[in-house]
Amino acid sequence: MPEYFDMIDEPIDLNIISNRIKDNNYYRNKEMLYRDLCLMISNCKLFNADDTEYHITAVKLQHEIYDLFPDVYTYMQHNAKVIDIVNQEKMQKIEETV
Repeated sequence: MPEYFDMIDEPIDLNIISNRIKDNNYYRNKEMLYRDLCLMISNCKLFNADDTEYHITAVKLQHEIYDLFPDVYTYMQHNAKVIDIVNQEKMQKIEETV
């Protein structure tokens, strides 16, 4: 199984997000926070198989994030899809080399 950092180009986790929130200067708008949360979820879904607790929880969290940011969700929905598409392409390339 490929290592996490081989699969994930832009790693992020709740600790990084928390530190950025505490910084008070990193997130200039809620779109930036939303992007980081979506990136974290997308990374989790990419790295973990569909039937794992991690993947299933990430999907649930994804819906919660959409509910918390309904105005941003509509605006950023395209960007989240782009991240998922890029991750799917990476996964296909990795599977082809295995």
